Amino acid sequence: MGKRKAKGGERTGLENIRLFAGLSSAETAAVVRRLGGSVRRFAKGEVVVHEGTAAKWLIPVLSGVVCVYEPGANGERHLVRSVEAGGLFGATLVTMRLECYPGMAVAAKDSEVMFFEMAKIRELWYDTRYRKFFENLYTVVSESVLYC
Repeated sequence: MGKRKAKGGERTGLENIRLFAGLSSAETAAVVRRLGGSVRRFAKGEVVVHEGTAAKWLIPVLSGVVCVYEPGANGERHLVRSVEAGGLFGATLVTMRLECYPGMAVAAKDSEVMFFEMAKIRELWYDTRYRKFFENLYTVVSESVLYC
């Protein structure tokens, strides 16, 4: 499916993502620009992230549903969680130093996601203009860790 860059001021579905709660549309657009957010559409059944792929993205789900699977002890994949529009995955990787994604993510129905590079998130770390974004990120990561 298609890939495109998100433009500042463009409605991308990010206004519904908890990561951007309390940010104005201008602040959200600034974060998206700085993080180089690229939007991709995936058809139902299409793999969004393959197991073993370099762990370098935080991925908000803009529309649809993405299911995250990890291999079990017997090698069969089991569902870890379903991420609906407004949610995100990859957040626990912010606190872990994993080199690769331990599982895979698959579009459960036609979905649109945005990829934010972790390296670019780290570049914003000390910029106080993005304080609210990082407060939200900490909340989302904490909840994800507790959920797992």
